Amino acid sequence: MTGLLRRFGARIAAALHRDGYAVVREAEEVLQDEAIERHGAASCDRNLAELMTTDPDARVIFDGGGEFERARHEPVLRDLLARRIQDYAGAKHRQGRMDLYHRLFADSDSE
Repeated sequence: MTGLLRRFGARIAAALHRDGYAVVREAEEVLQDEAIERHGAASCDRNLAELMTTDPDARVIFDGGGEFERARHEPVLRDLLARRIQDYAGAKHRQGRMDLYHRLFADSDSE
């Protein structure tokens, strides 16, 4: 799975240069990808938990954590998570801190 989550994160970030709805659509597609469902959700949740300890934006935007694993099974939560990813990516882009956004999609087996 090396690099898989990183590629997913890059796909979503690339949508920032199109429009806001493109980010949500891309995030929804990524969240429904079978590979992230089988392997990546737990890694993303661990990454999110770590970010929430260091980044106030992550704490505010994701409010509660544990999002990815839960979103696998609930379409409403998947939509909410896609919108939160959009908000977080937008905030980090405006701050010039996309490195923090990309940590959300860091592969646990490659970092």
